[in-house]
Amino acid sequence: MIANFQGSVANSFKKVKEDMDFLRVELEKVKKYLLFKNNEILSLKTEIRALNEIVSKLREQNNSSSIGNERVINHHQQSSTIINNDFTTEAISYGKGQKPIRLLLENKFRSLTDMEFSVFMTIYHLEEELGKVTYKNIANKFNLTEATVRNHITNLMNKDIPIDKERLFNKKILLYIKKDFRELNMASRLLEIRQIPKNTVDKS
Repeated sequence: MIANFQGSVANSFKKVKEDMDFLRVELEKVKKYLLFKNNEILSLKTEIRALNEIVSKLREQNNSSSIGNERVINHHQQSSTIINNDFTTEAISYGKGQKPIRLLLENKFRSLTDMEFSVFMTIYHLEEELGKVTYKNIANKFNLTEATVRNHITNLMNKDIPIDKERLFNKKILLYIKKDFRELNMASRLLEIRQIPKNTVDKS
C-alpha cells in the first residue's frame, strides 16, 4: 500500500514537472512572439515617422504653391477689365437685331441725369483724344472730386451704360467706352434724344 502511495506521488510530481516544462516552453514562445511584435511596432513607428516627414514636406510645397497661385490671381484681377455685362459682343448684334438694341440703348440714355450723360459723353470724347481716361481727367473737366466722379461712374454702370473699367497693377483705374457700343456710331443720335446741339459738346 505504501509502495502504491509512493508510486502515485512520484507520478504526480512527474506530471507536475511535465506541465511546468510545457509552460516554460510556452512562455518562451510567448516571449519570442512579444519580442517579434515589439520589433514590428518599432519598425512601423519608423515608417510612420518617415511618412509624416513626407506629408509635412508635401504640405509645405502645397502651401507655397497656393500662395503663388493667389499672387498670380491677385495680379490678374488687378489688371483685368471690369466688364458691364449687359453690353457684351453677343448682346450688341448687327443687321436684323440692331434696331431693338439701339432702341434699348436710347431708352437707357434717356433715363440718365444731365450730369451722368455729360460724364459719359466726356469719356467718349476724351478716349478718342487721349486713348485712355482716368477719374482725374473727368474730375478736372467738371471741377469735381475724384470721389464724386467715381459715384457717377458707378451709377452709370448700375444703369447698364456701356462703360468698361480697367484696374492696373498700380491700382490706377482707366475708363473706356465699350468697343461694341462705339461700332454702333450712336453719339450723334444720343445728342439728339437728349436735345443737345452737337456744337455745344465740349470735346477739349
